Amino acid sequence: ALYRASPDGNTIQRLTDLPNTAVLSLSPDARWLMYYNVGHQSTDYDLYRMRVNGHNRQQLTDSRTVDAYQNWSPDGQWVAFMSFEEGDGSIYKMRPDGSQRQRLTTIGNDSSPTWSPDGEWIAYISAQNGTTGIYRMRPDGTTQQQILTIDSVGLTILDTDNRLVWSPDGEWLAVASGAGIWL
Repeated sequence: ALYRASPDGNTIQRLTDLPNTAVLSLSPDARWLMYYNVGHQSTDYDLYRMRVNGHNRQQLTDSRTVDAYQNWSPDGQWVAFMSFEEGDGSIYKMRPDGSQRQRLTTIGNDSSPTWSPDGEWIAYISAQNGTTGIYRMRPDGTTQQQILTIDSVGLTILDTDNRLVWSPDGEWLAVASGAGIWL
């Protein structure tokens, strides 16, 4: 279930009764929460959004597969996410209401999209040609380029928690691993 709490911990409000809810993300204007929920099948993850007060819950995807690891664009106009809709994981983007869904990557084995602070890039993890790395691309899916081979720093995809975070100035990317945080 999802909860919200006041910073002092005196007020706690349950927002959903849904079990198996994960990866909560807040819209840049702080009006919407987006999350994914595991459905009846363990391979059925759908994206939802709701107001921060728990009202207006809306299911955004229903692909009968995995839609997860969503991340808002800095201007709040788009959401990048991973989907297995067409086989292996690919990066998609859509409007926050679920409309204008677009596939951005086509090679597969892509996950964990995250927007740069200026909105000019989307970084993601990808396993291509037998090598796992961190890639980036423009928000329209062009200029896809590898920026780091995870193997080169002694990690494998299993060592990461599959999340990337940009520094506020856009100069660094952090990836969490069982061995610590890599910048």
